[in-house]
Amino acid sequence: MGNRIAIFLLGVLLVPALAGCLARQAEVRSEPLWVVSRSQRPLQIRWVKEISTSTDAVYNPAPLTAVKEFLVGKEPVRFERPYSVHVDRRERIFVSDPDSHRVHVFDPERREYRVIRPQNGVGLVSPLGLASDDADHLYITDSATGWIYRYHVDEDRLERLPSQKLKRPTGIVFDTYLRRLFVVDTLSHQVVVMDPEGKVLYRIGRRGDGAGEFNYPTDITMDKCGRIVVNDTLNSRIQVLTPAGKFLLSFGGVGAEPGSFLRAKGVAADSSGAMYVSDAITDTVQVFDFRGRHVASFGQSGSRPGEFWMPIGVHIDQDDRLYIVDSYNKRIQIFEGLSMDPLEARSEK
Repeated sequence: MGNRIAIFLLGVLLVPALAGCLARQAEVRSEPLWVVSRSQRPLQIRWVKEISTSTDAVYNPAPLTAVKEFLVGKEPVRFERPYSVHVDRRERIFVSDPDSHRVHVFDPERREYRVIRPQNGVGLVSPLGLASDDADHLYITDSATGWIYRYHVDEDRLERLPSQKLKRPTGIVFDTYLRRLFVVDTLSHQVVVMDPEGKVLYRIGRRGDGAGEFNYPTDITMDKCGRIVVNDTLNSRIQVLTPAGKFLLSFGGVGAEPGSFLRAKGVAADSSGAMYVSDAITDTVQVFDFRGRHVASFGQSGSRPGEFWMPIGVHIDQDDRLYIVDSYNKRIQIFEGLSMDPLEARSEK
Protein backbone atom coordinates (compact mmCIF):
# COMPACT_ATOMS: atom_id res chain seq x y z
CA MET A 1 0.00 0.00 0.00
CA GLY A 2 2.81 2.35 0.90
CA ASN A 3 4.50 1.82 -2.50
CA ARG A 4 1.24 2.53 -4.35
CA ILE A 5 0.72 5.77 -2.43
CA ALA A 6 4.30 6.84 -3.11
CA ILE A 7 3.92 6.14 -6.85
CA PHE A 8 0.61 8.02 -6.92
CA LEU A 9 2.11 11.06 -5.19
CA LEU A 10 5.14 10.97 -7.48
CA GLY A 11 2.81 10.85 -10.49
CA VAL A 12 0.83 13.83 -9.23
CA LEU A 13 4.00 15.81 -8.78
CA LEU A 14 5.35 14.86 -12.21
CA VAL A 15 2.19 15.60 -14.22
CA PRO A 16 2.76 19.37 -14.54
CA ALA A 17 6.43 18.92 -15.37
CA LEU A 18 5.81 16.28 -18.00
CA ALA A 19 2.93 18.23 -19.48
CA GLY A 20 5.23 21.21 -19.84
CA CYS A 21 7.89 19.07 -21.51
CA LEU A 22 5.37 17.66 -23.98
CA ALA A 23 4.14 21.15 -24.79
CA ARG A 24 7.68 22.37 -25.40
CA GLN A 25 8.37 19.36 -27.64
CA ALA A 26 5.25 20.13 -29.65
CA GLU A 27 6.36 23.74 -30.04
CA VAL A 28 9.79 22.70 -31.29
CA ARG A 29 8.35 20.21 -33.78
CA SER A 30 5.94 22.78 -35.18
CA GLU A 31 8.66 25.19 -36.24
CA PRO A 32 8.96 25.21 -40.06
CA LEU A 33 12.19 24.13 -41.66
CA TRP A 34 12.41 25.12 -45.31
CA VAL A 35 14.45 22.72 -47.41
CA VAL A 36 16.83 24.26 -49.92
CA SER A 37 16.17 23.01 -53.42
CA ARG A 38 18.16 23.23 -56.61
CA SER A 39 15.90 24.38 -59.42
CA GLN A 40 15.43 26.94 -62.16
CA ARG A 41 12.43 28.34 -60.29
CA PRO A 42 11.75 28.67 -56.55
CA LEU A 43 10.62 25.50 -54.83
CA GLN A 44 9.72 25.86 -51.18
CA ILE A 45 9.18 22.60 -49.36
CA ARG A 46 8.86 22.45 -45.59
CA TRP A 47 10.15 19.67 -43.37
CA VAL A 48 7.38 18.74 -40.90
CA LYS A 49 8.62 15.87 -38.75
CA GLU A 50 10.17 12.44 -38.76
CA ILE A 51 8.95 9.04 -37.63
CA SER A 52 11.50 6.56 -36.34
CA THR A 53 9.75 4.80 -33.43
CA SER A 54 6.31 3.57 -32.43
CA THR A 55 5.72 6.68 -30.31
CA ASP A 56 6.42 9.30 -32.98
CA ALA A 57 3.41 9.41 -35.24
CA VAL A 58 0.12 8.65 -33.53
CA TYR A 59 -0.31 11.25 -30.82
CA ASN A 60 1.42 13.02 -27.96
CA PRO A 61 0.50 10.98 -24.87
CA ALA A 62 -1.67 12.58 -22.22
CA PRO A 63 0.22 13.58 -19.06
CA LEU A 64 -1.08 10.64 -16.99
CA THR A 65 -0.12 8.20 -19.75
CA ALA A 66 3.31 9.78 -19.91
CA VAL A 67 3.67 9.42 -16.14
CA LYS A 68 2.71 5.76 -16.29
CA GLU A 69 5.22 5.06 -19.07
CA PHE A 70 7.89 6.97 -17.17
CA LEU A 71 7.30 4.99 -13.97
CA VAL A 72 6.68 1.55 -15.45
CA GLY A 73 8.97 1.85 -18.43
CA LYS A 74 8.01 1.38 -22.09
CA GLU A 75 10.59 0.85 -24.78
CA PRO A 76 9.55 2.33 -28.16
CA VAL A 77 9.61 -0.01 -31.15
CA ARG A 78 12.18 1.24 -33.64
CA PHE A 79 12.42 0.68 -37.36
CA GLU A 80 15.15 -1.72 -38.47
CA ARG A 81 15.28 -1.05 -42.23
CA PRO A 82 12.12 0.63 -43.48
CA TYR A 83 11.41 0.16 -47.17
CA SER A 84 8.10 1.78 -48.09
CA VAL A 85 5.46 4.01 -46.56
CA HIS A 86 1.77 4.39 -47.37
CA VAL A 87 -1.03 6.57 -45.97
CA ASP A 88 -4.65 5.52 -46.52
CA ARG A 89 -7.74 7.70 -46.84
CA ARG A 90 -8.23 7.66 -43.05
CA GLU A 91 -4.68 8.98 -42.54
CA ARG A 92 -3.36 5.74 -41.10
CA ILE A 93 0.35 5.40 -41.76
CA PHE A 94 1.84 2.03 -42.76
CA VAL A 95 5.57 1.34 -42.92
CA SER A 96 7.06 -1.88 -44.29
CA ASP A 97 10.14 -3.09 -42.46
CA PRO A 98 11.49 -6.25 -44.15
CA ASP A 99 14.41 -6.86 -41.80
CA SER A 100 12.00 -7.19 -38.87
CA HIS A 101 9.39 -9.07 -41.00
CA ARG A 102 6.85 -6.43 -40.00
CA VAL A 103 4.52 -3.77 -41.24
CA HIS A 104 4.09 -0.98 -38.69
CA VAL A 105 0.60 0.52 -38.35
CA PHE A 106 0.08 4.03 -36.95
CA ASP A 107 -3.62 4.76 -36.41
CA PRO A 108 -4.32 8.37 -35.28
CA GLU A 109 -8.08 7.78 -35.26
CA ARG A 110 -7.78 5.03 -32.67
CA ARG A 111 -4.75 6.63 -31.04
CA GLU A 112 -2.77 3.42 -31.30
CA TYR A 113 0.27 1.73 -32.78
CA ARG A 114 0.50 -1.93 -33.72
CA VAL A 115 2.33 -4.29 -36.06
CA ILE A 116 0.88 -6.83 -38.45
CA ARG A 117 1.68 -10.19 -36.91
CA PRO A 118 1.42 -13.79 -38.21
CA GLN A 119 -2.10 -15.17 -37.95
CA ASN A 120 -3.23 -18.78 -38.41
CA GLY A 121 0.00 -19.71 -40.13
CA VAL A 122 -0.08 -16.64 -42.39
CA GLY A 123 2.84 -14.30 -41.83
CA LEU A 124 5.11 -11.86 -43.60
CA VAL A 125 8.71 -12.70 -44.44
CA SER A 126 9.94 -9.72 -46.47
CA PRO A 127 7.15 -7.15 -46.82
CA LEU A 128 7.97 -4.40 -49.30
CA GLY A 129 5.23 -2.66 -51.31
CA LEU A 130 2.06 -1.19 -49.76
CA ALA A 131 -1.22 0.01 -51.28
CA SER A 132 -4.79 0.52 -50.06
CA ASP A 133 -8.20 0.37 -51.71
CA ASP A 134 -11.43 2.26 -51.07
CA ALA A 135 -12.70 -0.49 -48.75
CA ASP A 136 -9.94 0.10 -46.19
CA HIS A 137 -7.88 -2.95 -47.09
CA LEU A 138 -4.09 -2.80 -47.19
CA TYR A 139 -2.26 -4.82 -49.86
CA ILE A 140 1.28 -5.98 -49.15
CA THR A 141 3.86 -7.54 -51.46
CA ASP A 142 6.23 -10.10 -49.97
CA SER A 143 9.37 -10.32 -52.07
CA ALA A 144 10.64 -13.47 -50.34
CA THR A 145 7.51 -15.62 -50.67
CA GLY A 146 6.22 -14.17 -53.94
CA TRP A 147 2.72 -13.70 -52.55
CA ILE A 148 0.40 -10.72 -52.24
CA TYR A 149 -1.33 -10.26 -48.88
CA ARG A 150 -4.47 -8.36 -47.92
CA TYR A 151 -4.79 -6.90 -44.47
CA HIS A 152 -8.24 -5.99 -43.09
CA VAL A 153 -7.16 -3.00 -41.03
CA ASP A 154 -10.21 -2.57 -38.80
CA GLU A 155 -10.36 -6.31 -38.08
CA ASP A 156 -6.59 -6.71 -37.66
CA ARG A 157 -6.80 -9.71 -39.99
CA LEU A 158 -4.17 -10.84 -42.51
CA GLU A 159 -4.86 -13.14 -45.46
CA ARG A 160 -2.95 -14.29 -48.53
CA LEU A 161 -4.59 -13.64 -51.87
CA PRO A 162 -5.14 -16.81 -53.89
CA SER A 163 -3.13 -15.31 -56.73
CA GLN A 164 -0.44 -16.73 -58.93
CA LYS A 165 2.88 -16.71 -57.12
CA LEU A 166 5.21 -14.03 -58.50
CA LYS A 167 9.00 -14.16 -58.74
CA ARG A 168 9.79 -11.04 -56.69
CA PRO A 169 6.87 -8.66 -56.15
CA THR A 170 7.96 -5.21 -55.00
CA GLY A 171 5.99 -2.04 -55.82
CA ILE A 172 2.18 -2.06 -55.85
CA VAL A 173 -0.63 0.42 -56.48
CA PHE A 174 -4.43 0.09 -56.50
CA ASP A 175 -6.53 1.76 -59.20
CA THR A 176 -9.80 2.71 -57.50
CA TYR A 177 -11.49 3.52 -60.83
CA LEU A 178 -10.68 0.26 -62.63
CA ARG A 179 -10.48 -1.68 -59.34
CA ARG A 180 -7.23 -3.35 -60.29
CA LEU A 181 -3.92 -3.99 -58.60
CA PHE A 182 -0.76 -3.13 -60.52
CA VAL A 183 2.16 -5.12 -59.09
CA VAL A 184 5.81 -4.77 -60.10
CA ASP A 185 7.38 -8.23 -60.46
CA THR A 186 11.04 -7.25 -60.45
CA LEU A 187 12.58 -10.56 -61.51
CA SER A 188 10.04 -10.99 -64.31
CA HIS A 189 10.72 -7.44 -65.55
CA GLN A 190 6.97 -6.88 -65.75
CA VAL A 191 3.97 -5.17 -64.23
CA VAL A 192 1.34 -7.77 -63.32
CA VAL A 193 -2.27 -6.57 -63.33
CA MET A 194 -4.72 -8.35 -60.97
CA ASP A 195 -8.26 -7.97 -59.74
CA PRO A 196 -8.75 -7.31 -55.99
CA GLU A 197 -8.97 -11.06 -55.32
CA GLY A 198 -5.59 -11.73 -56.91
CA LYS A 199 -6.65 -13.10 -60.29
CA VAL A 200 -4.04 -12.20 -62.92
CA LEU A 201 -5.72 -10.27 -65.75
CA TYR A 202 -2.72 -9.43 -67.92
CA ARG A 203 0.95 -8.51 -67.84
CA ILE A 204 2.77 -5.43 -69.09
CA GLY A 205 6.30 -5.46 -70.49
CA ARG A 206 9.28 -7.76 -70.80
CA ARG A 207 12.99 -7.44 -70.24
CA GLY A 208 14.73 -4.87 -72.40
CA ASP A 209 15.52 -1.19 -72.80
CA GLY A 210 12.93 -0.26 -75.41
CA ALA A 211 9.65 1.57 -74.92
CA GLY A 212 7.47 -0.41 -72.53
CA GLU A 213 10.30 -2.80 -71.63
CA PHE A 214 11.89 -3.00 -68.18
CA ASN A 215 15.15 -3.94 -66.51
CA TYR A 216 14.55 -4.81 -62.85
CA PRO A 217 11.76 -2.32 -62.16
CA THR A 218 11.08 -1.67 -58.48
CA ASP A 219 8.30 0.82 -57.76
CA ILE A 220 5.05 2.06 -59.25
CA THR A 221 2.48 4.77 -58.69
CA MET A 222 -0.54 6.24 -60.45
CA ASP A 223 -1.00 9.92 -61.22
CA LYS A 224 -4.17 12.01 -61.15
CA CYS A 225 -4.93 11.17 -64.79
CA GLY A 226 -4.75 7.42 -64.22
CA ARG A 227 -1.37 6.95 -65.87
CA ILE A 228 0.87 4.32 -64.29
CA VAL A 229 4.38 5.55 -63.50
CA VAL A 230 7.02 2.82 -63.23
CA ASN A 231 10.51 3.12 -61.82
CA ASP A 232 12.56 1.21 -64.41
CA THR A 233 15.50 1.04 -62.04
CA LEU A 234 18.37 -0.59 -63.92
CA ASN A 235 17.45 1.28 -67.09
CA SER A 236 17.87 4.44 -64.97
CA ARG A 237 14.58 5.92 -66.12
CA ILE A 238 10.93 6.43 -65.30
CA GLN A 239 8.33 5.12 -67.75
CA VAL A 240 4.76 6.41 -67.98
CA LEU A 241 2.10 4.13 -69.49
CA THR A 242 -1.64 3.78 -69.76
CA PRO A 243 -3.33 1.18 -67.52
CA ALA A 244 -3.55 -1.05 -70.60
CA GLY A 245 0.23 -0.88 -70.96
CA LYS A 246 0.55 1.56 -73.87
CA PHE A 247 3.82 3.50 -73.66
CA LEU A 248 3.40 7.27 -73.28
CA LEU A 249 6.78 8.70 -72.31
CA SER A 250 9.99 8.10 -70.38
CA PHE A 251 12.57 10.34 -68.75
CA GLY A 252 15.89 9.99 -66.95
CA GLY A 253 19.18 8.38 -67.91
CA VAL A 254 22.36 7.29 -66.17
CA GLY A 255 24.16 10.06 -64.30
CA ALA A 256 24.40 12.19 -61.18
CA GLU A 257 23.29 15.45 -62.81
CA PRO A 258 19.73 16.76 -62.37
CA GLY A 259 17.25 14.79 -64.46
CA SER A 260 19.36 11.62 -64.36
CA PHE A 261 19.63 8.74 -61.88
CA LEU A 262 22.29 6.51 -60.39
CA ARG A 263 19.83 4.27 -58.51
CA ALA A 264 16.25 5.47 -58.74
CA LYS A 265 14.06 3.71 -56.17
CA GLY A 266 10.77 5.30 -55.06
CA VAL A 267 8.26 7.21 -57.15
CA ALA A 268 5.10 9.17 -56.28
CA ALA A 269 2.81 11.74 -57.92
CA ASP A 270 1.00 14.69 -56.35
CA SER A 271 -2.36 16.30 -57.16
CA SER A 272 -0.80 18.75 -59.65
CA GLY A 273 0.72 15.98 -61.74
CA ALA A 274 4.29 16.41 -60.50
CA MET A 275 6.35 13.23 -60.05
CA TYR A 276 8.88 12.70 -57.23
CA VAL A 277 11.73 10.21 -57.57
CA SER A 278 14.22 9.20 -54.87
CA ASP A 279 17.80 8.26 -55.73
CA ALA A 280 19.43 5.94 -53.22
CA ILE A 281 22.98 6.68 -54.42
CA THR A 282 22.92 10.48 -54.63
CA ASP A 283 20.69 10.82 -51.52
CA THR A 284 18.38 13.22 -53.34
CA VAL A 285 14.75 13.52 -54.36
CA GLN A 286 14.03 14.93 -57.82
CA VAL A 287 10.82 16.58 -58.99
CA PHE A 288 9.54 16.30 -62.57
CA ASP A 289 6.55 17.90 -64.20
CA PHE A 290 3.65 16.11 -65.91
CA ARG A 291 5.68 15.80 -69.12
CA GLY A 292 8.73 14.37 -67.40
CA ARG A 293 10.84 17.54 -67.38
CA HIS A 294 13.10 18.08 -64.39
CA VAL A 295 12.07 21.09 -62.34
CA ALA A 296 13.82 20.69 -58.98
CA SER A 297 15.97 18.54 -56.69
CA PHE A 298 16.47 18.57 -52.94
CA GLY A 299 18.37 16.64 -50.31
CA GLN A 300 21.94 15.64 -49.63
CA SER A 301 23.82 12.99 -47.65
CA GLY A 302 23.41 13.30 -43.89
CA SER A 303 21.12 12.67 -40.94
CA ARG A 304 19.68 16.11 -40.25
CA PRO A 305 16.16 17.14 -41.33
CA GLY A 306 16.00 17.23 -45.11
CA GLU A 307 19.10 15.05 -45.49
CA PHE A 308 19.08 11.38 -46.49
CA TRP A 309 21.03 8.17 -46.27
CA MET A 310 19.75 5.88 -49.01
CA PRO A 311 16.19 7.16 -49.55
CA ILE A 312 13.93 4.47 -50.96
CA GLY A 313 10.14 4.61 -50.71
CA VAL A 314 8.22 7.78 -51.60
CA HIS A 315 4.53 8.44 -50.96
CA ILE A 316 2.19 11.44 -51.28
CA ASP A 317 -1.05 11.44 -49.31
CA GLN A 318 -4.42 12.98 -50.15
CA ASP A 319 -3.33 16.32 -48.66
CA ASP A 320 -0.14 16.43 -50.76
CA ARG A 321 2.14 15.69 -47.82
CA LEU A 322 5.32 14.00 -49.00
CA TYR A 323 6.66 10.97 -47.10
CA ILE A 324 10.18 9.70 -47.81
CA VAL A 325 11.68 6.50 -46.42
CA ASP A 326 15.17 7.48 -45.25
CA SER A 327 16.24 3.85 -45.06
CA TYR A 328 19.70 3.81 -43.48
CA ASN A 329 18.75 6.62 -41.10
CA LYS A 330 15.88 4.31 -40.09
CA ARG A 331 13.19 6.94 -40.30
CA ILE A 332 10.37 8.42 -42.36
CA GLN A 333 10.68 12.13 -43.16
CA ILE A 334 7.52 14.13 -43.84
CA PHE A 335 7.40 17.31 -45.95
CA GLU A 336 4.74 19.74 -47.13
CA GLY A 337 4.36 23.21 -48.61
CA LEU A 338 5.18 22.75 -52.29
CA SER A 339 4.71 26.28 -53.61
CA MET A 340 5.49 25.81 -57.29
CA ASP A 341 3.12 24.46 -59.91
CA PRO A 342 5.15 21.89 -61.89
CA LEU A 343 2.41 21.77 -64.54
CA GLU A 344 3.10 25.36 -65.53
CA ALA A 345 4.76 25.28 -68.92
CA ARG A 346 8.26 26.60 -69.04
CA SER A 347 9.23 28.90 -71.86
CA GLU A 348 10.81 27.04 -74.72
CA LYS A 349 13.88 28.49 -76.31
